[in-house]
Amino acid sequence: NVTCGRDGEPAYSYEFAVEVTRPVPPETIRDVAAARLEPPPPDPETSPPLARLTFVQVPTWLWLDPADWVPIEVSETRGLTTVTVRATPTQARWVMGDGGEVTCLGPGVAWVSGASEDDTDCAYTYLHSSYGEPDGRFGASVTVTWEFEWWINDVYQGGFGTVDVSTSFVVAVAEIQAVETGG
Repeated sequence: NVTCGRDGEPAYSYEFAVEVTRPVPPETIRDVAAARLEPPPPDPETSPPLARLTFVQVPTWLWLDPADWVPIEVSETRGLTTVTVRATPTQARWVMGDGGEVTCLGPGVAWVSGASEDDTDCAYTYLHSSYGEPDGRFGASVTVTWEFEWWINDVYQGGFGTVDVSTSFVVAVAEIQAVETGG
């Protein structure tokens, strides 16, 4: 109740109803925000392209779209508390289907005509063909790890976990055979 007076005498009286709710723990707000983040599934690209053959002992370039290799974030506000959660891609693990794998710390580099083998930081060299595998192809996958960080009212709170997002694909690997003749 609030009473306002005039000349020392009560003149107006007001009654207010205030709902009191328990504050929501910041970790709960963080988890709600994190659940709204949806890192995109990786879209694997290779050279030679997946629709064509790659070859034993020839490096296969691996990469992901750089536009998908950027942090994503979302904020959630409850009362006077705003929590921001950011997910950042940190690595791509390529499991190549023949028992080998490679981990790349970035999206890789798209192959362009005239590029040298040293122009990529993400490649894999098959040692055996995929002959004898189902459909003559290795079943492969790429998994991007996203690391989560959070802030409360713009004050950094640290990291709090990771999530892996994967995509499967197939690769046909052939052998180039040569016959050496004397001469």
